[in-house]
Amino acid sequence: MDYSTTGTDRLLAGFAAFVFAWPTLFFAWYTVRLIYMTMIMPSEDIAPRMGRGMWIGAVAFPLVAAICGFLCWYFLKRAIKGFR
Repeated sequence: MDYSTTGTDRLLAGFAAFVFAWPTLFFAWYTVRLIYMTMIMPSEDIAPRMGRGMWIGAVAFPLVAAICGFLCWYFLKRAIKGFR
């Protein structure tokens, strides 16, 4: 049996890596923004905007960034090396 990776498989893996890179960058940036807003920004500037959504995002966004980052890394590695 031939287990070599075709050019189409590598192209699709590269495209998937590109697709997962954008959510990774967005959620990583938003995580840094939330950390700044909750921990560094003066409390009188942030008090009107604080809510449960901010704290849920502080947990969910790093998790989503890590998952998308792992998938981007996985597909990028597969695009370069193949699916062996």
